Amino acid sequence: WEIGNEIDGGLLWPLGKVGGAGYDAPENHERFGRLLKAGVRGVRSATVSADSVRVMLHYSGGTSASGTQWFFDAVAAQGVPYDLIGFSYYPWWHGGVEALRYNLRETALRYDKDIIVVETAYPWREGWTLQGSDPTAMTWPRSASGQAAFMRSVVTAVASTPGGRGAGVLWWYPEAINVPGLFVWGNGALSLFDYTGRLLPAGRVFGERSESSAR
Repeated sequence: WEIGNEIDGGLLWPLGKVGGAGYDAPENHERFGRLLKAGVRGVRSATVSADSVRVMLHYSGGTSASGTQWFFDAVAAQGVPYDLIGFSYYPWWHGGVEALRYNLRETALRYDKDIIVVETAYPWREGWTLQGSDPTAMTWPRSASGQAAFMRSVVTAVASTPGGRGAGVLWWYPEAINVPGLFVWGNGALSLFDYTGRLLPAGRVFGERSESSAR
């Protein structure tokens, strides 16, 4: 259960805003910590131990080791209880997969928490643009096979996290198929399904990992 989504800037601005000019003082982090703890209490009050619900804090910069440490050290200083660390990883914004692998390792060793790449994606075709993207980080082909190769790289990086702390990978968002006349994430190029709704090879990478683990 995420307490907010990509909350490295805080919650409920300006009350719980953190980071940036004028918002990195101890009192900002104290207010943010209080909001997070209230969110955790809300989750716990609505669930029981048999529900097996774990609380996640989601940081957007999956390749930023310094940013991750800044955020989670501040959270720890406020005594916020949580179970999982979530990262976003989009190569056109965050860079290569080796930087992700490094941050996964350092984060696992520092905080001893399970980590999920809770948002990731890659195009299965050409014909898409995203504001602020860096094409030099797009080292896999922009094709169905390239998308699958990207997915294997991410899954492998997460699986190699020390101590078995790499808990999983989630795609954002797999059903974003192009719809004429409507805005769709990535112009439909970042889905796990083609124009007809047929599952693309990247969608089968999850099964490859499961089958490998079962053997």
